Amino acid sequence: MIFKNMRSPGFLLALQDQLERLDYSVLERVNRSGGLDVRDLIDYLLKPIDYSVIDACRPDPSTYKDNTESPVDAFWVGKDSLTSGQTAFVLIATPESFIVPDGFDCSILETNLMKTSWVKKTFVLIDPRDRSKVEKMIARLGRGNIVLVEGHLTFLLTPDNRLHEGDENYCLSSCGSGDVIGSLVESDLIDSRTEYIFVSDANNFLGCSKPALVGQHIDGKKPVTCEITSRSDKNKTFFCEHAGFNQLIESYRVLNQTDDFIHTGTETFVFNASVLKDSIKWKWHRRKVNVKGKIVVRFERTLCDLTCNYQTQFIFNPRHFCYSPLTFK
Repeated sequence: MIFKNMRSPGFLLALQDQLERLDYSVLERVNRSGGLDVRDLIDYLLKPIDYSVIDACRPDPSTYKDNTESPVDAFWVGKDSLTSGQTAFVLIATPESFIVPDGFDCSILETNLMKTSWVKKTFVLIDPRDRSKVEKMIARLGRGNIVLVEGHLTFLLTPDNRLHEGDENYCLSSCGSGDVIGSLVESDLIDSRTEYIFVSDANNFLGCSKPALVGQHIDGKKPVTCEITSRSDKNKTFFCEHAGFNQLIESYRVLNQTDDFIHTGTETFVFNASVLKDSIKWKWHRRKVNVKGKIVVRFERTLCDLTCNYQTQFIFNPRHFCYSPLTFK
């Protein structure tokens, strides 16, 4: 193994033993190009990186756009771009998006796919283990313009850096919303005719029908556009000023008083396809999460990183108009 002859901290030999007992096919899945392979995972465990933020503040209202009244011209620009294939649409199929809400006949993911049947290029980022389930969903819809993009997988760990052993003696996890970038790059599905990419979390009922946001991105001439809205206590991101410019930051990273922040992201982004060609080192965040009643650790990357690597246009939309997730009200 890669750390056989090094002087090891306490957890490392136990972790090595667990890894060596895994089937090779599991290691192949985790070591897939573009993800967080075992070597990099070990590096993060041995040399942890702290991405905490302690000096964020509320942005000046003059530095972002207020879309209380949606611009009509931008709507038609975005609609034309989505119907022509100039803009590709990507839905991130999160576990929550497979839930069928009370009073509905289908899941949120399926509902959002029905609402975007008019979009020429639709991609769905999936956990590879969900492929069969999503293929059946697409077959029911009768849509031939949906392409599945398999995301990467990484190991779930215990808080003391061992593999979390689940029902199948190991547990894998998807790598977060930022996995869109690496997965699209590896898929090689974005051709030269695609200039923009519109990404939404499939768990948001109101996340996909936003031609105006695409139109505003095209007119705005910035590499990234990020939608923001009013924040609730359970939202996962904060819109704030940090390091001299506005950005979206994951709530678990912010250590100062969170009442300072009144806006959150809607997990909806539009960015130039040229971003996929850039060599940017995306952050891998170590997070503690609850899985079936147990606290486990996973590493993930998020699309918030777009806003700290690129000039970003932030656009505010009223919450009732743009953000209605099932789990984060």
